[in-house]
Amino acid sequence: MPFARVSVIAVALTLLCNSCMADRPDWDPFVRADVAVFDDYDSDVEVTGFSSDTTSTDYDSIRVAGGAAHFEDGRPTLRLEGFLGRATFAGRTGVDDSDVTELGLGGRWFVPIASVTVRPYVSLHGVVSLGSTAAGVDPGNEAAVAIGTGLEFEIASGIALDASVDYALPFVDSDSDPEGLEVGTGGLALRLGVVFDVSY
Repeated sequence: MPFARVSVIAVALTLLCNSCMADRPDWDPFVRADVAVFDDYDSDVEVTGFSSDTTSTDYDSIRVAGGAAHFEDGRPTLRLEGFLGRATFAGRTGVDDSDVTELGLGGRWFVPIASVTVRPYVSLHGVVSLGSTAAGVDPGNEAAVAIGTGLEFEIASGIALDASVDYALPFVDSDSDPEGLEVGTGGLALRLGVVFDVSY
């Protein structure tokens, strides 16, 4: 099962961060998971010498992340993380849906406010999607930069609910088959999830 492999890798990342940060008490490993509950994604297809074509596409995504968080006065100031996910893009009429594996690396920077339980942040991630796109062609490895903002709300010690909005800006791949075909898929996504900070 793809999600089972995602979970195993997330746990491995957490254990690795735990061993790396053992001598740094201000850092704690964490794991988190989220799903995209709303999206406004587009698939852009352009053939060299011809006009481009943009089509809306449904985007379903589930991700599991692991990494290390820096804490000050009992609240995180920074999260550095990697994630692995599975996404599905709805195909055009007559074209099957496309499943891709998402790999990401980046972080969250928290905005300091008086509340300890409410944690607003901004985020930046590099994302690579491995697989075919909703346009029904295989452009190879498509990369994107995702910028976002969100809010963590602590509901118990080490556990927080997570809500975020991010916008993926794709870098299209011009080395697709057929030659000269450029494909880019990106857009806005609302994600809901949960974060577990692992104290040791």
